[in-house]
Amino acid sequence: IISELHAQTGKRLLLIGHSKGACDAISAVSRFKQSVEGKVAGIVCLNAPICGSALAGSLSEPILDATTTALPRVAAHLLGPQVASLED
Repeated sequence: IISELHAQTGKRLLLIGHSKGACDAISAVSRFKQSVEGKVAGIVCLNAPICGSALAGSLSEPILDATTTALPRVAAHLLGPQVASLED
Protein backbone atom coordinates (compact mmCIF):
# COMPACT_ATOMS: atom_id res chain seq x y z
CA ILE A 1 0.00 0.00 0.00
CA ILE A 2 2.82 2.40 0.86
CA SER A 3 4.50 1.85 -2.49
CA GLU A 4 1.20 2.27 -4.36
CA LEU A 5 0.29 5.52 -2.60
CA HIS A 6 3.81 6.87 -3.09
CA ALA A 7 3.67 6.01 -6.79
CA GLN A 8 0.28 7.75 -7.16
CA THR A 9 1.20 10.93 -5.29
CA GLY A 10 4.96 11.16 -5.66
CA LYS A 11 5.06 12.28 -2.03
CA ARG A 12 6.42 10.64 1.09
CA LEU A 13 3.73 9.37 3.44
CA LEU A 14 3.10 10.16 7.07
CA LEU A 15 1.80 7.02 8.73
CA ILE A 16 -0.56 7.50 11.67
CA GLY A 17 -1.32 4.62 13.98
CA HIS A 18 -3.48 4.37 17.08
CA SER A 19 -2.83 1.90 19.90
CA LYS A 20 -1.57 -1.40 18.48
CA GLY A 21 -1.88 0.04 14.99
CA ALA A 22 1.03 2.35 15.80
CA CYS A 23 3.13 -0.64 16.83
CA ASP A 24 2.11 -2.40 13.61
CA ALA A 25 3.16 0.63 11.55
CA ILE A 26 6.57 0.71 13.22
CA SER A 27 6.96 -3.03 12.73
CA ALA A 28 5.97 -2.87 9.05
CA VAL A 29 8.37 -0.04 8.24
CA SER A 30 11.14 -1.83 10.12
CA ARG A 31 10.42 -5.17 8.49
CA PHE A 32 10.13 -3.82 4.94
CA LYS A 33 12.73 -1.07 5.30
CA GLN A 34 14.28 -1.52 1.87
CA SER A 35 10.98 -1.40 -0.02
CA VAL A 36 9.61 1.66 1.85
CA GLU A 37 12.86 3.62 2.12
CA GLY A 38 12.33 7.17 0.87
CA LYS A 39 8.55 6.66 0.78
CA VAL A 40 7.75 7.26 4.47
CA ALA A 41 8.31 10.69 6.01
CA GLY A 42 7.50 9.51 9.52
CA ILE A 43 5.19 7.68 11.86
CA VAL A 44 2.82 9.36 14.33
CA CYS A 45 1.94 7.09 17.25
CA LEU A 46 -1.27 7.90 19.12
CA ASN A 47 -1.88 6.23 22.47
CA ALA A 48 0.53 3.43 21.57
CA PRO A 49 1.85 0.90 24.08
CA ILE A 50 5.39 1.23 22.77
CA CYS A 51 7.01 0.82 26.17
CA GLY A 52 4.32 -1.44 27.60
CA SER A 53 1.23 -0.21 29.36
CA ALA A 54 0.49 1.10 32.81
CA LEU A 55 -2.05 -1.66 33.38
CA ALA A 56 0.33 -4.44 32.40
CA GLY A 57 3.08 -2.88 34.50
CA SER A 58 0.84 -2.66 37.53
CA LEU A 59 -0.08 -6.34 37.39
CA SER A 60 3.30 -7.22 38.83
CA GLU A 61 2.88 -4.79 41.76
CA PRO A 62 0.25 -4.96 44.49
CA ILE A 63 -2.56 -2.49 43.75
CA LEU A 64 -4.67 -3.19 46.81
CA ASP A 65 -4.26 -6.07 49.20
CA ALA A 66 -7.82 -7.24 48.51
CA THR A 67 -7.30 -7.39 44.74
CA THR A 68 -3.75 -8.70 44.75
CA THR A 69 -4.84 -12.24 45.55
CA ALA A 70 -7.56 -12.13 42.89
CA LEU A 71 -5.39 -10.87 40.03
CA PRO A 72 -3.58 -14.15 39.34
CA ARG A 73 -6.89 -16.05 39.26
CA VAL A 74 -8.52 -13.47 36.98
CA ALA A 75 -5.51 -13.43 34.67
CA ALA A 76 -5.44 -17.24 34.54
CA HIS A 77 -9.14 -17.29 33.69
CA LEU A 78 -8.82 -14.66 30.95
CA LEU A 79 -5.53 -15.78 29.44
CA GLY A 80 -5.69 -19.53 29.94
CA PRO A 81 -2.36 -21.12 29.00
CA GLN A 82 -0.99 -17.71 28.00
CA VAL A 83 -0.97 -16.55 31.64
CA ALA A 84 2.76 -17.35 31.80
CA SER A 85 3.37 -14.38 29.47
CA LEU A 86 2.66 -12.05 32.42
CA GLU A 87 5.82 -13.29 34.11
CA ASP A 88 8.05 -11.54 31.56
